[in-house]
Formats: sequence, C-alpha cells, structure tokens
Amino acid sequence: VRNMNNVVTLVLYSAVFSTAPWFYKRFISHTADLNQINHGFKLVQAVRDIGHVLTMTMVFFSRHYLVIPELVLFYLCLDVSLHPDVFRLNRWYLAHHILSGGLLICTMFHPETLPIVTRIVFALESALLPISMLVLTDHSFTSHKICMLLRPAWYFASRVYALWQSRLLDANVTAYIFVCPLLVHNSNVFRKQCVKAWRART
Repeated sequence: VRNMNNVVTLVLYSAVFSTAPWFYKRFISHTADLNQINHGFKLVQAVRDIGHVLTMTMVFFSRHYLVIPELVLFYLCLDVSLHPDVFRLNRWYLAHHILSGGLLICTMFHPETLPIVTRIVFALESALLPISMLVLTDHSFTSHKICMLLRPAWYFASRVYALWQSRLLDANVTAYIFVCPLLVHNSNVFRKQCVKAWRART
C-alpha cells in the first residue's frame, strides 16, 4: 500500500512540477522569459522550485510524509534532466545535486532513520522558497526587499535545525566527513546571501 501511495504522490508531484511554469505565465507574468538565466540559473527553475516546496509542504503535513526523501531525490533528477545547459555551465551546482542525491540514496538503506531524515530534508528544501521568490520579484517591490532579508535568515535557520536533528541519527565521524563538502557549500552560499543582503540594505 505504501509503495502505491508513493507512486501516486510522485505522479501528482510530476504534474505540479511540469505545469508550474504554465500557471506562472498564465496568471502572474504573461511576458516573463522563463528561459532567461539569472546568476547561473534559469527563471523557470525558480518557478518550479516554488511548486516543489508547496507540494512538498502539503505532503509533509499528510500521513504520507515519509515519501519526502524520495520526492526530493526525484526533484534533483528532474532538475538536472530538464535544465542540462544550466548544469553544464554551473558545475558546482551539479556537484551539489549529485552529493545530495547520494546522501538521500544512502538513507534508503536505513529506513529506521526515515522520520528524522524526512524532517531534515523538509527543512533544507523549504529554504528554496525565499530564494525563488527573490529571483522572481521586481527589485523595486517591498516583497523583494523582504525576501532579501528573509533568504539568509531562513537558510541559516534551516541548516541549524538540520544539524540539530542530525544528532538523533548518532552519525559517526565518517558520516560527518562525507557530509563536510555539502556543509562547506552551504556555508559559502550563506556567506554570499549575507553579503548581498548587506549591500542591498538601503
């Protein structure tokens, strides 16, 4: 039964992920060029990321929430397959996706950790929301300035929460060494976000 529920959830997720750009152009911005690249990413990725977070949030608060690690692994695969030109140019982003996907696959061999991993993954992925909103909002809007401040705060809080939850996994030193590159990447992203927020404070 669980496998069937997971399949249904993945199908519904695919529908949201694939139609999000159409809904965005239809109801929010008719003239937006979603293939435009901004800071190494396409705008269409930001639109799909919002759909990803909203769908994942609904799943998280349902009784099928344990499918979230699989959902995020599916998202990583879709992101790379649908936007290969972005990942050819942005190798660090590709490395991030590969490492994250590898960590998610590892959790599938330890189902007893799934409830904790699910909370960690949900927290980490939720930080995509202010990042995507920042990319899609006009610089003159108040919402853009709010997202400019919210982005590093949310990002930092989600990473602290993930590390706090990871203590429940009894991870050994080897596991933390394996995760170290991802933590370094996250620290660098946080630094860049803080610098941009500081420069835009006025």
